Amino acid sequence: MESVKEILREIKHYNADLSLEDGKLRIKTQLPLPDSLIKKIKRHKETLKSMVAIEKLYHRIAKTLEDFLEAQGGYVLVKSSNLKEVVAFCLPQYVYELTKKGFICYLPDELAELLIKRPEPHELRSLHEIKKIFEGKILH
Repeated sequence: MESVKEILREIKHYNADLSLEDGKLRIKTQLPLPDSLIKKIKRHKETLKSMVAIEKLYHRIAKTLEDFLEAQGGYVLVKSSNLKEVVAFCLPQYVYELTKKGFICYLPDELAELLIKRPEPHELRSLHEIKKIFEGKILH
């Protein structure tokens, strides 16, 4: 049986978009989708609806955090009791400056991802250590 990720890739292949309107899954496309893909979508409709809702929530949280950081001058420094250090929540244009000052930076999209996934404290510490070592970014 196909995975939902495979179905999403196939949907993208056809330049189609999924959205939720009044709790119903909608497909926006310029070309007709093959019947086989439509059947897969119907079979996994509830999971796809959940994924679309989470993606919408993710974007809303990231935008809210971005607006907050803009209102604060582009970044805030936060003393994390879990990480036992000060970290920077910042907009992309402040990463270089703050990294040079020794802070590990978290961008709005990374914070949104963490808020949605709600990692356990030990998982958060592991992610943070990886960011430190690789000076990286948390991806979906």
